Amino acid sequence: MRKQERLLFTKEKSDLISLRNKRIIFKDQITTLDGSFLETWPEIKNKLNNKFKGRTPQWFKKLEADVQPKMFYWQQTHH
Repeated sequence: MRKQERLLFTKEKSDLISLRNKRIIFKDQITTLDGSFLETWPEIKNKLNNKFKGRTPQWFKKLEADVQPKMFYWQQTHH
């Protein structure tokens, strides 16, 4: 089993509280099995067998906005 990577990309108190309340600690909880792609919020909710209520969390929107341009660049350079 590979080493789990801790997920800490924010220091904002509200983001940390949201992550803790959802028990999201490790990168593999929100990425595909190989760790290459960020899953969608509905996929994460399903994967964690949890019924999170309300809107998509701000920490996820920030992470998604940061990751998507990098993935697009990676895909363009590796074809």
